[in-house]
Amino acid sequence: MPSQPAAASEADNNHGMTIDEWKEFWVDREKENFEGYSGTNICGLLQKYKHLLTLERPSISIFVPFCGRCPDMKYLYDQGHSVIGLDVSHIPLERFITEYPQIKFTKKEPLKDIRGHVYRSVDGRIRLYCCDLYDFSDEMEHGIQAVWDTGTHHELFFVMFIFYW
Repeated sequence: MPSQPAAASEADNNHGMTIDEWKEFWVDREKENFEGYSGTNICGLLQKYKHLLTLERPSISIFVPFCGRCPDMKYLYDQGHSVIGLDVSHIPLERFITEYPQIKFTKKEPLKDIRGHVYRSVDGRIRLYCCDLYDFSDEMEHGIQAVWDTGTHHELFFVMFIFYW
């Protein structure tokens, strides 16, 4: 079982990990070839309750924060929806792109006003943002119609919840 991330620095007043610490955590997991970040199975709750998430609309824009390489994004894409994923680490985003070669992506593009970049599918229906969630804004993506929060509850550690919610 992988180790837990290092505790936050004293300067951070134990408010969770900094962005750089979070990135380093996933660099270490990649070195271990860690598969626990995002498995290969689609979430059963998504399959069971997709009609509630989408309100049975055939094509909506769904935001997936802390997405990693979550296979739920591919499932939603295959269902005809647009997917906006966000993760602070490029590693799982690039693994998602590698694991689904049938979805063609353009080269990563730097973001204009914040630190980070975005990967876009050629058809424009998947955008994977590599940046800090707090820097992301509705100016970057207009018209998000639903949020599928598949990663936060699994990936954030308890001490971090109070700062994200």
